[in-house]
Amino acid sequence: IFSLIALFVLLIACINFINLSTAKAAGRAKEIGIKKVTGADQKTLVMQFMLESLFLVTIALALALILVGLALPLFNNISGKNFILHDLFQLKFIISVIAVGLAAGFLSGVYPALYLSSFNPVMVLKGESVSGKGNVRFRQILVIIQFTLSILIAVAAVFMYLQLKHLQDKDLGFDKENLICIPMAQDMKPKYNSLKSELLKEPLVQGVTAARSNPVMIGSNSGGASWEGKDPEKHMLIGTNTVDYDYLGTMKMELRSGRDFSREFVSDFAKDTTGNFLVNEEVVKLMGVDEAVGKSFSFMGINGRIVGILKNFNFKGADQPIEPIAFALTGPEYLSFILIRLTPGNIPEALGTAEKVWKNVLPEYQFNYTFIDEDYYNLFRTQLRLTRLLKYFTILALIIACLGLYGLSAYSTERRTNEIGIRKVMGAGTLTILYSMVKEYLLLVVIALVIALPAGWIIVENLLKQFASRIEMNILIFIALAAGALIIALLTVSFQAFKASLINPAEALKVE
Repeated sequence: IFSLIALFVLLIACINFINLSTAKAAGRAKEIGIKKVTGADQKTLVMQFMLESLFLVTIALALALILVGLALPLFNNISGKNFILHDLFQLKFIISVIAVGLAAGFLSGVYPALYLSSFNPVMVLKGESVSGKGNVRFRQILVIIQFTLSILIAVAAVFMYLQLKHLQDKDLGFDKENLICIPMAQDMKPKYNSLKSELLKEPLVQGVTAARSNPVMIGSNSGGASWEGKDPEKHMLIGTNTVDYDYLGTMKMELRSGRDFSREFVSDFAKDTTGNFLVNEEVVKLMGVDEAVGKSFSFMGINGRIVGILKNFNFKGADQPIEPIAFALTGPEYLSFILIRLTPGNIPEALGTAEKVWKNVLPEYQFNYTFIDEDYYNLFRTQLRLTRLLKYFTILALIIACLGLYGLSAYSTERRTNEIGIRKVMGAGTLTILYSMVKEYLLLVVIALVIALPAGWIIVENLLKQFASRIEMNILIFIALAAGALIIALLTVSFQAFKASLINPAEALKVE
């Protein structure tokens, strides 16, 4: 994705070079005519213009490397990488940079070189115009390509941001806020129950439990589940987690039917090969029954019954589909994480209270914790960085495209100074002149929108298919992006057009 976006941005910049080189071709027409008359052939001229292009690219490349070196700390912070200045001097990187530079130089220089070297020396030395309709049409096509690429990047950036925000804000089936997770070392486990009872005495602690897995990172699963009436040919994987009492209450999970594990039912506790289970709705779907509570269930080497059905919840990222999972109740020796729900409103004080209790019960261990909402956020760290980089790339692509549009409009204004003077003498107002100069470029942006928006819709729709929970495509966002692109283009072109409309007609008519 990064390579593709980099290619888009570089292509937009190359298009600027091609457009401005061919637009200003008239300024070099006499030079080319004289060189041809004095014996220079087309091959020599092509070589000259290509070398000029490569020379400019070499200067740009040197400046880019300096900027990259200076911006490495910022880049590392945004991208999550850890590059150092020494990495810029590795052979692989140097070869890559040279290859990109040569490709950019060739791509941006080849058409202007062929176009400029093809001028008829007799025509140009007579002073005839060299700006043909074909050349103008080609520049227009390149402007359309520029803005199409810029809009595509913008569309992808906006929808990726909205999708990731949706995943972060989605109801997971439990409350991930104000919940901390502490890894439990093997030596801590004998003191877990004492720690739990002491923590529950504190008013700033709402709940304490433990589990084998972090609730947003349950990756273990197993086959071999069995129940009455199961098809012996049916094989499936079911997620596994072992938990302590009070897990549902602490996690604020919802029961669809049945009950939670309870100290009143000794058979709930998994001991030897017996114990009961809590399962989610996906397990019930696998079983193919209307009511699973009370059904016999064998799993993880434990034979027992299902005592409760949990409402489906995400135990991985919300971008992944919800899978079947079963909980068994075990002692601390089979648990690896302590979960503490803090009273909302004063989290720093609640953390201080929990740490104080921790140090009283387990003074030999550090109070190292993470917030579950931060653990969940970290699941999307890569995508969030991608979205952040997409934002910067979008801004960069639009700036480069607008620079090209600004350059072309400035040059067009310069060439049309005489025309503007005549229009003003004939009574044209400022708005009429503005419209006559702006309409050509706005039409190109509208065409780019007509191409980019449907293409963007298809691309984003396919991107969103990778997420189990995803946002809906909203046409209003496309309308807003289209309006934004038109406004940016209008402001870019209008500046030069407005300056031109204020010109004194007497001065304008002096321009040959």
